[in-house]
Amino acid sequence: MIKSVKVLLGILACLIVTDGYAQKVFVDYGGQVVIDASAIRHTTTNKPQTTRATNTTRGGDDASDIASVENNRWVFHLFEVSKAELKATDWLTAVNGCVALQEKGSGWRLPTYKELILMLVLYPELRQFGINWNITSATIYWSATEASDTESFALYFNNSIMAALPKVPSVNPQLYSYRCIRELD
Repeated sequence: MIKSVKVLLGILACLIVTDGYAQKVFVDYGGQVVIDASAIRHTTTNKPQTTRATNTTRGGDDASDIASVENNRWVFHLFEVSKAELKATDWLTAVNGCVALQEKGSGWRLPTYKELILMLVLYPELRQFGINWNITSATIYWSATEASDTESFALYFNNSIMAALPKVPSVNPQLYSYRCIRELD
């Protein structure tokens, strides 16, 4: 009995500590759906929105290019998730589509690999606030992070697989989607 109580108290303590470090999704007063990622390795330095890359060449591998590995090292500490789910038959269209997005203003960009994974982890909370995903067995979501000159990391949202896929898919390009994020200060 005492051993069971100790185990139960240990589990309760872990849950309390974990809750203190859990990421949060909330809606602010402007109706924005926001992810607070400040409890994990994050940055408060704004990331670029664009890339020098094309669908056949790699962009810069430094902090001035959203597609770089450098920008994938950390997630931005506080960002809004767009309600719009958009389609892009190639990676560069998704990058530029976020830059052009005017959902309650400008400042949107494609999420990095790690930010997209965080959105996957927080999917149940995002869904509660009206951020719905077209989850079919084949739907793929672009990330901003490049894997090579001709590949970018993309997420099969349905089965949680992140893979390096061609920036210009030759098979079923209609299955590629993207969702934009906007950094909040």
